[in-house]
Amino acid sequence: MVEELSRMNQELSDEIDKRKRKEEELEKERSNLESLIKQKYLLLRELNHRVKNNLQVVKSLLNVQIDLASSPEIADTLDSFSGRLDALVSLHKLL
Repeated sequence: MVEELSRMNQELSDEIDKRKRKEEELEKERSNLESLIKQKYLLLRELNHRVKNNLQVVKSLLNVQIDLASSPEIADTLDSFSGRLDALVSLHKLL
């Protein structure tokens, strides 16, 4: 009887140790995943910032070309494109 209790006690102790190790592994994995999520969030923010800046540069260059257009037809065409670019900028803001 004592031997049986001693054996069961050892099994329980082993199980507790096993679960503690598993909890530690899970905690490390959770921490790693949180770190990856933060990193991806920062990268996505940086990407969105760069896209926004690039769209603004294109818009500015287009406005310069509209001002320098040699004919009203060219200015109208560029202005039409400017409207499409504005729509793209608005869509990017929504995303």
